[in-house]
Amino acid sequence: MHTMDLLLSFISTLGLILAVGSSTYAITFFQQSILDGHIDKTEQRFLHTVYFILRLGMTLLALSVLWRMVHLAFLDTPLSSDQTLWFQFTLLFAININAVLMDRHLIPMWFGPAIAGGSWYSYFFSVVFAPLYLVYPLLLLYWFCLILFFVIFLRMLHELSRKK
Repeated sequence: MHTMDLLLSFISTLGLILAVGSSTYAITFFQQSILDGHIDKTEQRFLHTVYFILRLGMTLLALSVLWRMVHLAFLDTPLSSDQTLWFQFTLLFAININAVLMDRHLIPMWFGPAIAGGSWYSYFFSVVFAPLYLVYPLLLLYWFCLILFFVIFLRMLHELSRKK
């Protein structure tokens, strides 16, 4: 294996660990923080720390996706040949759009975290199942299903937390 391949593997693995892990914490802590109706200074400071780690992971993943796209281009391989790579690019694009919409309060706060969670876990599963060479439409279907799962899960979690 070449040094560049090892570096790419390291960057993408580290990015995946940081992004999916911190996304899980961000969603969990956000849900707990809003139970009383507002986010206090301590909760806000903690969430900003988690969001920083999330952004770092996202940056590393974006670099690895772009690196792989450039690599395919230099090999004279059609970029469309790696559908998992395009799916990962789509996810990162959607995650960023979702983050902007959430930051500007242009998306319901029960839906934004579900999109984020479903997207990050879809990215994770796209890495795990990459050897299966799943087609793009099927990957999109799995993504939609994971978002739906997160919508239901987070709504149930919210209802259970309110009863306590």
